[in-house]
Amino acid sequence: MQQRSLLVASASTCNGRIIATRATTDVSVTVACRHRTLALLPSEDRFFGHQELATQCATWVRSFLRDHNVPNQPRACSRCPPLDQFIAYILRATRLAKTTVLYALCLIEELSDASKDILVKNIGTVNAGHRLLLPALMVSAKFTNDDNHNNASWMVAALELFTLQEVTKMERDLLQLCDWKLGIDLTPFTRFADNFSKAFATRPAEPFIERDMTTHRLMDGIL
Repeated sequence: MQQRSLLVASASTCNGRIIATRATTDVSVTVACRHRTLALLPSEDRFFGHQELATQCATWVRSFLRDHNVPNQPRACSRCPPLDQFIAYILRATRLAKTTVLYALCLIEELSDASKDILVKNIGTVNAGHRLLLPALMVSAKFTNDDNHNNASWMVAALELFTLQEVTKMERDLLQLCDWKLGIDLTPFTRFADNFSKAFATRPAEPFIERDMTTHRLMDGIL
């Protein structure tokens, strides 16, 4: 088993809740789990091979929140990992395609200004980035993929930082703000994806629309 594999460890409790320790080379993050104790063995890769995309997404989310006057807030507690590591863990657990991730960000970007204001108000300031991105990833994944995780699985993928009821409510709130219309025209999606790629480009790249088969699937009738 590789060092970065997810292991089931022996349970310990604190105030009636199961506690797990997420260990890395230079930091240990305690994660509260309601049904199991999860522990990650020390590894040099805290991003499970997803550092580039996770960091890019975290930067985009922080920029969105800053543009909407959400102040920088400390995480709710030490159990909550930094946003980029939180995203990386979700990517590892769900194996989402890059297009699905960008579609999630584009869903947020395409909301009306009034809906964005409501969204920001709904998520509050504590763990705002985590609460903003998680439901968007859920909705995007369910919309673009034929077979996907249920909400209980998403709760686990999100390190059980939120209850199933919270996860479901966040998803429903976003769907209502989208007016249950999740299709995005190809032109704005392609423009968003290209701008995202250019903003974080580390090397010359072909247009995004040519690189990901999921995008071609979107072109073939999902939208």
